Amino acid sequence: MLIIEKEINLFLRYKKRYLKHYFFFIQLIHCNICEEVFL
Repeated sequence: MLIIEKEINLFLRYKKRYLKHYFFFIQLIHCNICEEVFL
């Protein structure tokens, strides 16, 4: 959770610059969480 919070802080701080990277990161985290939960 701490890692995600840091990424969110980066997103808020550098919104335009890291917009694509942020959503890509969230998709990866989401997939990892789903795999851990359902597998």
